[in-house]
Amino acid sequence: MARSTNAMITYNDLDYMVDNEGFRAKTTIPTSNRCMTKSALEASTYVYFTDTYANNQLVPYNHIHRGLYVSAPADIETFAPAQSFPFDLEVDGNWSITDDRTWITVTPSSGEDNESGITVSLTQNTGSARSGTITVHAIDANQYYYIDITQAEPTGVDVDPITLGYSASDAQDACLDYVSGPFTYYITAGRTFYNAISIFVNDPGATYLPAGWVSNGIDARYWTGSNFTAQTPCVPEE
Repeated sequence: MARSTNAMITYNDLDYMVDNEGFRAKTTIPTSNRCMTKSALEASTYVYFTDTYANNQLVPYNHIHRGLYVSAPADIETFAPAQSFPFDLEVDGNWSITDDRTWITVTPSSGEDNESGITVSLTQNTGSARSGTITVHAIDANQYYYIDITQAEPTGVDVDPITLGYSASDAQDACLDYVSGPFTYYITAGRTFYNAISIFVNDPGATYLPAGWVSNGIDARYWTGSNFTAQTPCVPEE
Protein backbone atom coordinates (compact mmCIF):
# COMPACT_ATOMS: atom_id res chain seq x y z
CA MET A 1 0.00 0.00 0.00
CA ALA A 2 1.34 3.43 -0.88
CA ARG A 3 2.25 5.67 2.02
CA SER A 4 0.27 8.83 2.54
CA THR A 5 2.55 11.85 2.50
CA ASN A 6 1.14 13.06 5.82
CA ALA A 7 1.49 9.73 7.63
CA MET A 8 3.54 9.71 10.81
CA ILE A 9 6.81 7.81 10.76
CA THR A 10 7.06 4.66 12.90
CA TYR A 11 10.10 2.96 14.43
CA ASN A 12 10.14 0.45 11.55
CA ASP A 13 10.66 3.27 9.07
CA LEU A 14 13.73 4.42 10.98
CA ASP A 15 15.85 1.31 10.38
CA TYR A 16 17.82 3.30 7.82
CA MET A 17 18.33 6.37 9.97
CA VAL A 18 21.75 6.58 11.55
CA ASP A 19 23.71 7.87 14.50
CA ASN A 20 26.62 10.12 13.53
CA GLU A 21 28.63 9.94 16.77
CA GLY A 22 32.08 8.36 16.52
CA PHE A 23 32.37 5.25 14.36
CA ARG A 24 28.71 5.02 13.59
CA ALA A 25 26.44 1.98 13.69
CA LYS A 26 22.85 1.96 12.52
CA THR A 27 20.51 2.86 15.34
CA THR A 28 17.73 0.66 16.68
CA ILE A 29 14.65 2.78 17.40
CA PRO A 30 12.71 1.90 20.60
CA THR A 31 9.66 -0.23 19.73
CA SER A 32 7.55 1.69 22.23
CA ASN A 33 7.58 4.77 19.99
CA ARG A 34 5.13 3.90 17.25
CA CYS A 35 4.87 7.52 16.16
CA MET A 36 7.61 9.91 17.14
CA THR A 37 7.94 13.55 18.06
CA LYS A 38 10.75 15.77 16.87
CA SER A 39 12.57 15.51 20.23
CA ALA A 40 12.25 11.69 20.28
CA LEU A 41 13.58 11.47 16.74
CA GLU A 42 16.60 13.61 17.52
CA ALA A 43 17.34 11.65 20.69
CA SER A 44 17.23 8.28 18.94
CA THR A 45 18.85 8.92 15.60
CA TYR A 46 20.49 11.50 13.35
CA VAL A 47 17.95 13.03 10.95
CA TYR A 48 17.04 16.34 9.44
CA PHE A 49 13.69 17.96 8.74
CA THR A 50 12.37 19.96 5.79
CA ASP A 51 10.21 22.14 8.03
CA THR A 52 10.32 23.61 11.53
CA TYR A 53 8.76 21.66 14.40
CA ALA A 54 8.49 22.12 18.14
CA ASN A 55 9.98 19.36 20.27
CA ASN A 56 6.58 17.88 21.18
CA GLN A 57 5.18 17.83 17.65
CA LEU A 58 4.77 14.67 15.60
CA VAL A 59 6.72 14.93 12.35
CA PRO A 60 5.18 13.86 9.00
CA TYR A 61 7.04 11.07 7.22
CA ASN A 62 7.76 13.11 4.10
CA HIS A 63 9.43 15.83 6.22
CA ILE A 64 11.95 13.44 7.83
CA HIS A 65 15.18 12.66 5.99
CA ARG A 66 18.06 10.38 6.71
CA GLY A 67 21.11 12.03 8.21
CA LEU A 68 24.69 11.50 7.12
CA TYR A 69 26.22 8.04 7.57
CA VAL A 70 29.79 7.21 6.53
CA SER A 71 31.10 3.64 6.87
CA ALA A 72 34.63 4.73 7.79
CA PRO A 73 36.21 5.52 11.16
CA ALA A 74 36.97 9.13 11.99
CA ASP A 75 40.69 8.36 12.42
CA ILE A 76 42.72 6.20 10.04
CA GLU A 77 46.41 5.37 10.49
CA THR A 78 48.12 3.65 7.58
CA PHE A 79 51.52 2.67 6.20
CA ALA A 80 53.75 4.48 3.70
CA PRO A 81 53.19 2.55 0.41
CA ALA A 82 50.63 3.81 -2.13
CA GLN A 83 47.22 2.34 -1.40
CA SER A 84 43.46 2.80 -1.63
CA PHE A 85 40.43 1.88 0.45
CA PRO A 86 36.65 2.16 -0.03
CA PHE A 87 33.82 3.45 2.12
CA ASP A 88 30.07 3.81 1.69
CA LEU A 89 27.96 6.90 2.20
CA GLU A 90 24.26 7.06 3.02
CA VAL A 91 22.26 10.29 3.10
CA ASP A 92 19.18 11.82 1.57
CA GLY A 93 20.10 14.54 -0.91
CA ASN A 94 23.25 16.01 -2.40
CA TRP A 95 26.72 15.54 -0.98
CA SER A 96 30.33 16.46 -1.71
CA ILE A 97 33.72 15.23 -0.53
CA THR A 98 36.90 17.31 -0.35
CA ASP A 99 40.44 16.72 0.92
CA ASP A 100 43.18 19.08 2.03
CA ARG A 101 46.30 17.30 0.73
CA THR A 102 47.64 16.64 -2.78
CA TRP A 103 48.56 13.06 -1.81
CA ILE A 104 44.90 12.22 -1.12
CA THR A 105 42.39 11.62 -3.92
CA VAL A 106 38.72 10.76 -3.42
CA THR A 107 36.52 9.39 -6.24
CA PRO A 108 33.74 10.33 -6.81
CA SER A 109 33.84 13.69 -5.11
CA SER A 110 30.12 14.51 -5.32
CA GLY A 111 26.77 12.85 -5.85
CA GLU A 112 23.21 12.45 -4.64
CA ASP A 113 21.76 10.06 -2.06
CA ASN A 114 23.55 6.78 -1.28
CA GLU A 115 26.91 5.87 -2.81
CA SER A 116 28.77 2.56 -2.46
CA GLY A 117 32.48 2.07 -2.94
CA ILE A 118 33.75 5.63 -2.73
CA THR A 119 37.52 5.22 -3.18
CA VAL A 120 40.24 7.02 -1.23
CA SER A 121 43.68 6.78 -2.86
CA LEU A 122 46.97 7.73 -1.16
CA THR A 123 50.28 8.20 -2.94
CA GLN A 124 53.44 6.61 -1.54
CA ASN A 125 54.94 8.48 1.37
CA THR A 126 58.71 8.79 0.94
CA GLY A 127 59.33 11.29 3.74
CA SER A 128 58.23 11.98 7.29
CA ALA A 129 54.84 10.91 8.65
CA ARG A 130 52.07 13.11 7.26
CA SER A 131 48.41 13.77 7.94
CA GLY A 132 45.38 15.11 6.09
CA THR A 133 41.61 15.37 6.40
CA ILE A 134 38.73 14.25 4.21
CA THR A 135 35.53 16.27 4.68
CA VAL A 136 32.19 14.68 3.77
CA HIS A 137 29.42 17.29 3.45
CA ALA A 138 25.75 16.35 3.25
CA ILE A 139 24.68 19.55 1.49
CA ASP A 140 20.90 19.43 1.92
CA ALA A 141 21.20 18.35 5.56
CA ASN A 142 24.15 20.72 6.16
CA GLN A 143 25.90 17.95 8.10
CA TYR A 144 29.62 17.19 8.08
CA TYR A 145 31.78 14.17 8.82
CA TYR A 146 35.60 14.30 9.01
CA ILE A 147 38.05 11.47 8.35
CA ASP A 148 41.55 12.24 9.64
CA ILE A 149 44.27 10.21 7.88
CA THR A 150 47.82 9.72 9.16
CA GLN A 151 50.29 8.03 6.80
CA ALA A 152 53.44 6.70 8.42
CA GLU A 153 56.99 7.36 7.26
CA PRO A 154 58.67 4.68 5.14
CA THR A 155 59.52 1.41 6.81
CA GLY A 156 60.18 -1.74 4.91
CA VAL A 157 59.97 0.21 1.63
CA ASP A 158 61.70 -0.70 -1.62
CA VAL A 159 65.28 0.61 -1.52
CA ASP A 160 68.35 0.89 -3.74
CA PRO A 161 71.91 0.55 -2.35
CA ILE A 162 74.20 3.57 -2.60
CA THR A 163 77.93 3.86 -1.74
CA LEU A 164 78.74 6.97 0.31
CA GLY A 165 81.22 8.39 2.75
CA TYR A 166 79.92 9.43 6.17
CA SER A 167 80.96 11.81 8.94
CA ALA A 168 78.99 12.69 12.05
CA SER A 169 80.24 16.29 12.06
CA ASP A 170 82.11 17.45 8.95
CA ALA A 171 81.25 17.64 5.23
CA GLN A 172 84.86 17.31 4.06
CA ASP A 173 85.45 14.35 6.34
CA ALA A 174 82.53 12.65 4.60
CA CYS A 175 84.18 13.43 1.25
CA LEU A 176 87.46 11.88 2.43
CA ASP A 177 85.63 8.90 3.88
CA TYR A 178 84.16 8.21 0.44
CA VAL A 179 87.71 7.98 -0.97
CA SER A 180 89.25 5.97 1.88
CA GLY A 181 86.48 3.63 2.94
CA PRO A 182 82.93 4.16 1.65
CA PHE A 183 80.02 2.27 3.11
CA THR A 184 76.78 1.00 1.57
CA TYR A 185 73.63 2.81 2.65
CA TYR A 186 70.11 2.63 1.18
CA ILE A 187 67.81 5.20 -0.35
CA THR A 188 64.22 4.92 -1.59
CA ALA A 189 64.11 3.00 -4.86
CA GLY A 190 64.33 5.21 -7.94
CA ARG A 191 66.03 8.12 -6.14
CA THR A 192 69.57 9.41 -6.66
CA PHE A 193 72.06 10.87 -4.20
CA TYR A 194 70.88 14.37 -5.15
CA ASN A 195 67.12 13.90 -4.85
CA ALA A 196 66.96 11.27 -2.10
CA ILE A 197 64.80 12.43 0.79
CA SER A 198 65.42 9.44 3.06
CA ILE A 199 68.52 7.38 3.80
CA PHE A 200 68.69 4.12 5.76
CA VAL A 201 71.42 1.95 7.25
CA ASN A 202 69.73 -1.36 6.47
CA ASP A 203 68.43 -3.11 3.39
CA PRO A 204 64.75 -3.19 4.47
CA GLY A 205 64.77 0.60 4.74
CA ALA A 206 63.48 0.51 8.31
CA THR A 207 66.22 2.34 10.24
CA TYR A 208 67.35 5.85 9.36
CA LEU A 209 71.02 6.84 9.19
CA PRO A 210 72.06 8.89 12.27
CA ALA A 211 72.48 12.64 11.76
CA GLY A 212 75.63 13.66 9.88
CA TRP A 213 77.17 14.35 6.48
CA VAL A 214 77.17 11.89 3.57
CA SER A 215 79.13 12.25 0.34
CA ASN A 216 79.47 10.67 -3.10
CA GLY A 217 83.00 12.08 -3.43
CA ILE A 218 81.79 15.09 -5.42
CA ASP A 219 79.33 16.73 -3.04
CA ALA A 220 78.24 16.31 0.56
CA ARG A 221 74.69 16.52 1.91
CA TYR A 222 73.70 17.00 5.55
CA TRP A 223 71.20 14.51 6.96
CA THR A 224 69.38 15.52 10.18
CA GLY A 225 68.27 12.00 11.01
CA SER A 226 64.93 12.55 9.29
CA ASN A 227 65.61 14.76 6.23
CA PHE A 228 68.32 16.51 4.21
CA THR A 229 68.89 20.23 4.88
CA ALA A 230 72.17 21.29 3.22
CA GLN A 231 74.56 20.50 0.39
CA THR A 232 78.16 21.56 -0.25
CA PRO A 233 80.85 20.59 -2.80
CA CYS A 234 83.82 18.49 -1.78
CA VAL A 235 87.15 20.38 -1.63
CA PRO A 236 89.98 18.55 -3.47
CA GLU A 237 92.96 17.61 -1.34
CA GLU A 238 96.11 19.65 -2.01
